[in-house]
Amino acid sequence: MTLRKYMHIWRIAYEAYCTKSTFDPEPKSAYENVSDEDIFRHNSKGREIEGLNLDSEEDFLKWESANSPYHCLDVAYARAHLSPHKKGEGWDDEEIPVPEGHWYLSLYFSVYGYSQDVINMLDTFSHAGIGVVCGTTSRLLKMVNETDYVSISSIPNKYTHDKEIGNEISLPYECEDITAQQVAEVIAATEWVPLKKVKPVL
Repeated sequence: MTLRKYMHIWRIAYEAYCTKSTFDPEPKSAYENVSDEDIFRHNSKGREIEGLNLDSEEDFLKWESANSPYHCLDVAYARAHLSPHKKGEGWDDEEIPVPEGHWYLSLYFSVYGYSQDVINMLDTFSHAGIGVVCGTTSRLLKMVNETDYVSISSIPNKYTHDKEIGNEISLPYECEDITAQQVAEVIAATEWVPLKKVKPVL
């Protein structure tokens, strides 16, 4: 892995994130005739490559080591992560069918609101012929097929998820788009966990 390779792959993911956004997509023309290096300036530490050899694995590792605490491997800051792994070293997954000493990429996320962004990145990688490992694929499939569960909490935790729960939300309330009947149906269909009784210490 080199900075030049990582910048190019990161750029593909970042472009998908920005141009396929559900909320405010940027035009694809904004990325035409723009170098990978210039796009990489949108990375939290993309400006920290000055003086490094872009074709050196040693310099890539130097950059990653110095900047990983600052989310330099994130496509969406602290939300969607694109991490390179070298087979047989570090946080490598032994189950990934990659030859020893070869690099592979892992794309993952935690926050439910970024699930569509990760799907957009995976789709773009697929069309570009780039294979990435995505440990959250099963979670995404459950969301798409609507076979996951949604947890309801008075104070939702955006990071809450497990093999069954895809997201945590507040209980819907009656408003212009939601009727009282719909709220009642959600309450009736929900499996509620009783709160533990709290007694004051005397």
